[in-house]
Amino acid sequence: MDITSGGHTHTAAVTVEVWDGPPPEQDPANWDEQAEADFESTSGQVAVWSMSLGRADDVITLADSGGAW
Repeated sequence: MDITSGGHTHTAAVTVEVWDGPPPEQDPANWDEQAEADFESTSGQVAVWSMSLGRADDVITLADSGGAW
């Protein structure tokens, strides 16, 4: 999954959170744009990469095995 920004004068930040159930409600007025996408991990883990910094050190564990989220 690639996340991009149309802006060229700022650095976009990405926050990854894992919940045991549905995410908490958010006010869509806080965002310029909002979207959802399906994601599948064959290992149950996710690594985050930056185009300028490379792979982040932390690996996010979603589950003990693969699945769709």
